[in-house]
Amino acid sequence: MIDKLKTVQLEGTTRRVNENTKIVRYMKLETLLLMLAKGWVFIPSYATLGRLDPLEIGILFNLPDRWKCWKNWAPKIRKRLDKFELARAKREGGSYGVLTVGGASPDVRNVQASFRKYVDELAIERCVWCWNEFRNYSNALWHIYGNRGVAVRSTVEKVNAAVINAGVARGIVAPITYINHEGTQVPKVLMNAKNIFRPYLLKSIAYDYEKEIRFVLAAQREILRDNGGVLISINVASFIDDIRISPHLQPEEQLIAKSIVDELLKKARATNKTSSLEPDWSKRYKQYNGTPFTKQDSFPGLFSDLS
Repeated sequence: MIDKLKTVQLEGTTRRVNENTKIVRYMKLETLLLMLAKGWVFIPSYATLGRLDPLEIGILFNLPDRWKCWKNWAPKIRKRLDKFELARAKREGGSYGVLTVGGASPDVRNVQASFRKYVDELAIERCVWCWNEFRNYSNALWHIYGNRGVAVRSTVEKVNAAVINAGVARGIVAPITYINHEGTQVPKVLMNAKNIFRPYLLKSIAYDYEKEIRFVLAAQREILRDNGGVLISINVASFIDDIRISPHLQPEEQLIAKSIVDELLKKARATNKTSSLEPDWSKRYKQYNGTPFTKQDSFPGLFSDLS
């Protein structure tokens, strides 16, 4: 078992996080009740996030033409994508198409098409637990994610430890970098071709107010593909520092909700244990030694995003 997830940031960015970074997650009240009563957390795949928001996966394919990013990236990433296409063809028993049309000048459209396949495959190899950097409570985030719900506060270190104890074998913790599509200058983060191989750390500047921090975890491809994510048993009490009830509830509702939440949190802390998953989920994990997490991707050696 690894000791902790590696904390990283994309080259050319200024946002940094460390173990002491305070984080918060806004959620529905019923989601928290499930966490406290059962000790279960559902973590969606990157593909699932992409279905909820097209810009999650599509952001690199919607860059302004004036930036010429793909023209600059193509010669730098084509060899890596050649290896990916070959490995993919071998796995599926199909033919291998040549990317590097034109010798030293690769066809940009072919490289872009291959990279899209790469991202699609990566999206069902990773699950992503989204948190936000905590400075103060955000009215916008209350409305979007926790309207009539709750906000759970923690730290990177505590969530890190909790997911490791839940069986995570590989992963990273990193802040999101936000891209300004309207800017005239190419963002520094997009000048480094290596950064695009962590597409789950790039979002539109329209989301900058979220100050998002992500725990990106390697999971079994088949589990993520078939279930849209993983359900894990986790020691919730070990990472919760504070729970705030939504201010959008009526005062009487807040009192009742707080009473229920406080009682469940008290029991969770007294027990300080994880509980077994439902039989259906346990059955899904049985063929993978009882865990949805993996030490090796389905394309060994090709996804270096967690290194």
